[in-house]
Amino acid sequence: MARSIYIHIAFCISKCPYCDFTSYAGMEAFYGEYVEALAAEISHAEPQEPISTIYFGGGTPTVLSNGQLSAILAAVRERFE
Repeated sequence: MARSIYIHIAFCISKCPYCDFTSYAGMEAFYGEYVEALAAEISHAEPQEPISTIYFGGGTPTVLSNGQLSAILAAVRERFE
């Protein structure tokens, strides 16, 4: 059975008043550190069944650069089938 992965990106350009997700605005200086920590966490995960879908959510995942999103996906690719 294939599984899915949810990756939470906790950053937004601005925090919407109705949002209940853990997310932070004005924290651009931490994007790089967050991506590095996330990739490290992924590298320690125990791979089980193949992954069929990767979901990005949380704040606004597209605040990260293409390179940062690619680094997250590369970490998933290295650890999971």
